[in-house]
Order: sequence, then structure tokens, then C-alpha cells
Amino acid sequence: MNDKEFKEKLINLLEDKEVREKIESNFIERIKHLLKKIFGIADENFDENTLLKKLKDIEDKKEKLSAENLRLSEQEREYKSQLDKVRDQNSDLKSKLDQNIKKNDKLEIDLQESNKEKEILKNKLEQSNTKNKNLEEKSRESQKELDKFKSDFSAYDKFLSLSEQKREKLKNILRGDSLATFIAVGVQPKNIENLWDYLSSILREGQDDETNKLIEIFYSLFEYYKEASGRIYELDSVEVGDEFDATKYMRHNSSIDHSGKITSIILRGIVNINTKDTKRQSIVKLG
Repeated sequence: MNDKEFKEKLINLLEDKEVREKIESNFIERIKHLLKKIFGIADENFDENTLLKKLKDIEDKKEKLSAENLRLSEQEREYKSQLDKVRDQNSDLKSKLDQNIKKNDKLEIDLQESNKEKEILKNKLEQSNTKNKNLEEKSRESQKELDKFKSDFSAYDKFLSLSEQKREKLKNILRGDSLATFIAVGVQPKNIENLWDYLSSILREGQDDETNKLIEIFYSLFEYYKEASGRIYELDSVEVGDEFDATKYMRHNSSIDHSGKITSIILRGIVNINTKDTKRQSIVKLG
């Protein structure tokens, strides 16, 4: 039998009613078997109602799953929206943080500049304080010079105010041609000692205004003499209330007591600064 004949015979068989029923019966059985396997239905429970119930259950489950899927999708969108908001907030915060960092950087730069200015001002203040101290020192020196000049001028003025007779007696010790001459002659060691000796001699006769002027003149000229002599000598530092010592002091003839406390200093003596030896004894009053 050739292929054509076989095919025609096969077609004729398929058109046969009995064959068709047999094929359809087998197909249905196979479908049922497949459905029972899919839905897990026992052979004795398999019928149309059971199958419909299973299909309905599947449909209900499908609807629930769809609803759940829809809910999850909505939830996903909500979470995504919240995530977007958080991202926006994070972006804003990052932007603000960057701005704050820039501000902090600027503040640090400003602070550094401020510290530099502070150091500059501090240095200027220190320099100003140093200048002020120097000016104060110069001012003190100038004041000392002014005071000394006033003292010198006062001593010179006092000398000029002495009687002509007194000035004549002192012509070999002091000269009144000018202030410079008065000082230059008066501070010579010989003249300082002679002036002290002259004062000591006239104090034995008493003490008057001119004698007091001469004592003040002597003290003023002695300050020049002390510097000019290299600070070898100084005036005696005896004070009122010190105990009288005959090896150091001379008792003035106006004294009431012969010993005890010194009550007045008439004329200070001259003492060697280094050896403390007395060159001229101080004239003091007791009682």
C-alpha cells in the first residue's frame, strides 16, 4: 500500500462514527484525568459540580490575589512617594549642609582674619604702650630736669636775694654772674667744703633767714657735686628721733640736752658712700 492509499484509508476511518466516538471518549477521559491531577480531586469525587466549585475557588483566589496585588501596588506607589519625599528632604538637607559648610568655612576665614587683625592691634597696642612708657620715662626725666632747673634757679635766685655784704663774704665760694657760672663754681669740691665750713661757723652765732637760704643753696649745689664726683659722697641720712652719737654728729649750741634723741637737724653732714666715713659731721639739736 502506497502512502496515498494509506492516507485515504486513515481519513475514512476518522470519518467513521464509531471511531470518532471512541477518539472523543478517550480525549475526554484524558482531559478529566488532567483536571483531576491539576485540582487534586479523587476519582470518586470528580463531577461537574466539584469542578465548577474548584474553578470558582480559583476565580475567588485570583480576585483576592488581584486585590492584594492592587493593594501592594498602591503601597509600593506610597512607599515610592515617601521615598521621593525623603530623597527631596535629604537633598534639601544636603544643600543646607553644603551651605552651612560654606558658611562655616567663611566664618573660619573671617575668624582667622579677625585673629590676624587682633594680633595686629595687639602688637600696635604693645608698641603704643612701649611708646607711652618711653614717653612717660622721658616725661619723668624732663620733669626731673625741670624740677632741677627750678631748684637750680631757685638756689640762684636765693643767692641773688642775699644781702650784698653776705655775697661779698662768699665771693671766693659762689659767683652770681649767671646761673651757669653760679653752678659751675659752686659744685667744685673745694667750694662745696668751704661753703659747708662757712655755714658751720655762722651757725654758732645763731640762725637767721639768710643762713637758712644758704643751707638750701648748699643742698641744691651738693646734688650737682654728688653726680660730678662720681657719687662718692652723699648727705648724711640722719633723721629726727635718732639717738645722738658724738662720733657722727655735732651738738648745736641751741641744744638743751647733751645726749638723747635728736629733735632737729640744723645742717646735714657729708658721708663717703662706700666707706661710710664722715667727712663733715651733721649739726643737730637735742631737746
